[in-house]
Amino acid sequence: MARTGGSEQQRPIRPILFLVPGLMLVLAGVQISRVVALDQSSWIGGGFGMFATYDYDDTRVVVARWQTPDGFEPAEAAIGANLLLRARVVPTEDNLLAVADAIIEAGGGPEDAIALGVEVRGRVLEGDTLTFPVLAFFVVAV
Repeated sequence: MARTGGSEQQRPIRPILFLVPGLMLVLAGVQISRVVALDQSSWIGGGFGMFATYDYDDTRVVVARWQTPDGFEPAEAAIGANLLLRARVVPTEDNLLAVADAIIEAGGGPEDAIALGVEVRGRVLEGDTLTFPVLAFFVVAV
């Protein structure tokens, strides 16, 4: 095999080639840690779980109930949709406390209320059985 011309030069490896895959790995790592540590929906936060699960904020529900000496009563109050969305997406103690505080401030609870419980429930389909497990809960004494 005959060569013509000078010697061949090797092209240097460009750091930019590692930028996109590196950035995607960082985003995936952050997303996985938030889903595991904060029970965040894998659909939110730039994650890739939306392709593998139906667990997104619309499959979660925030349930609030007043505890009275006679049992439990549903807590109904006009509070900000943003508070509810935040609690559904990332059901942390702080987010549930914010929902409870907003319900208490809105008033309308029973006079003999002992506490207000706020919980986030998800949907799990296993075989033919649909369940609604509690993902997080918080109770505030009133």
